[in-house]
Amino acid sequence: MAGKTPQYEGEFVFRIPESQLARLRQWILEIDTKVATNQIETGKGFAGKELDSRVIRRIREGIEGGEALPYYGPTGGAYKYSFIPTSVGIVIKVENVVSGDIIDLSDYEDW
Repeated sequence: MAGKTPQYEGEFVFRIPESQLARLRQWILEIDTKVATNQIETGKGFAGKELDSRVIRRIREGIEGGEALPYYGPTGGAYKYSFIPTSVGIVIKVENVVSGDIIDLSDYEDW
């Protein structure tokens, strides 16, 4: 499935292989924890904005509860998903646009 892009009338659909979803979720937790920890330490959030003490408290409580909740701005969109079709398969990468970290989820074994 990773090498095929299903096409439906009027839309393209790209999927992350089931085998990579757990890896993606773990990676997002690690990156969000890193970003949240940095925000607590610096007091600054998305785009260098000073964070309110209530926001910092929420971020800290999230980490202590095992759920990283960094502040990514009013829309909360911090991850860019890239699907690049090639002649042999689809390159799948996810980037945290705040930290710059990237994970490659391409299923090269399926190519």
